Amino acid sequence: MKKLLAILLALVLTLGLAACGGGGSAAPDPNSGVYEAVSAEMAGVSVDVDDVFENGFSLELKDGGKAVFHYDGKDYNLRWSLNGTAFEAKGAGATLNGTLSAGVLEITDVLGSGVNITLVDPTKATTTPSAEPSSEPSAEPSEEPSPAASPADDEKAGSDDGGKSSEGSGSGGSLNAPVTSPSGEKSGEGVSLTNGLDAEIHSFYISSQSSTSWGDRVNDSRIPIGQTVTFDGSVLVDGDATYDVAAVDENKRNYDIYDVELAAGDTIIIAADGDVATVIVNGSKIFTGEAYDPDDEAYVTVQNNLDTEIHSFYVSSPSSDSWGERVNSSHIAAGAALRLDSSCLVDGNGSYDIAAVDENKMNYDIYGVELAAGDTIAISADGDVATITVNGSSVYTGEAYIPEE
Repeated sequence: MKKLLAILLALVLTLGLAACGGGGSAAPDPNSGVYEAVSAEMAGVSVDVDDVFENGFSLELKDGGKAVFHYDGKDYNLRWSLNGTAFEAKGAGATLNGTLSAGVLEITDVLGSGVNITLVDPTKATTTPSAEPSSEPSAEPSEEPSPAASPADDEKAGSDDGGKSSEGSGSGGSLNAPVTSPSGEKSGEGVSLTNGLDAEIHSFYISSQSSTSWGDRVNDSRIPIGQTVTFDGSVLVDGDATYDVAAVDENKRNYDIYDVELAAGDTIIIAADGDVATVIVNGSKIFTGEAYDPDDEAYVTVQNNLDTEIHSFYVSSPSSDSWGERVNSSHIAAGAALRLDSSCLVDGNGSYDIAAVDENKMNYDIYGVELAAGDTIAISADGDVATITVNGSSVYTGEAYIPEE
């Protein structure tokens, strides 16, 4: 339980914050200083934060209400205030609440996760709260989450009937039927799965990348919240390799994560934050995909047909003088797709201006693109010509360029 708490805490913070820059100065504040995290707890279970955050976890309170949140080697700018001992910090897509007194900062219910964190400024605190020792091995440091990956036509949309596409057949079998491999034989050490979702898992799939069908679910019974189950080694039909993973919960919500590296003996945790689904392997490797309701058409899918990773994607009203905020929650790898909530279509169905910025800071600007909820956008480029193709038929062209410094 402690190891799971540590991993989920790191996941909540990774998905809940957006990096940004800042600066400035103001009058001295007696509470200013660097507050280092010393412990975290949820539901009475404690962990030492050193077991979770190899690159540090601290909150630097600056004069004038400015703050910098240092987490996992990255900085996030916040604004903080103190009313008596009631502490609040906002910014970077997050709000942190708690109490601050005598150099001890207690942050409660971090990002709605139920986790409480204690941070201390050793130059001010008279005593340093100690973390309850953990008898479990510490989690390895998390790698940067990989971008979501899925085919453009979303063939592998998980479903209770086991089909990878809405037209697929394929039987998931009886919910309590025994699980067997294609050969009917068990093979060696298995794979363990922990349900880190907030709903019961009804179906779970581990599929070969070369397969066009999800095949049979690998669970022989439903998996309650927080429960861990172990599948025998036969679920890894290609041996130690890269697989596509999917789950369907009690609410028929789907979770699709592609290109997950798995080997016999691995431990998997599946979790989600909004529309982002995540699989954590052995507490260290993080793979992200999408969480969605298959019958909900309130999405726009972006397919990256560039040769480079997209870091920022914008959908802007033609009446706007600025691009506004990027609409992607994660980077979009070359050849991968990401589903966006249709709230990005601020004017409803109609004409929009689209822009993307890739890993090399190459800009792609396309204007006057007709879009509607449920559409699939494919972006590509040939030299200095950028192209958007909507639903495989409507083609719009624009400019690809490196902006002048």
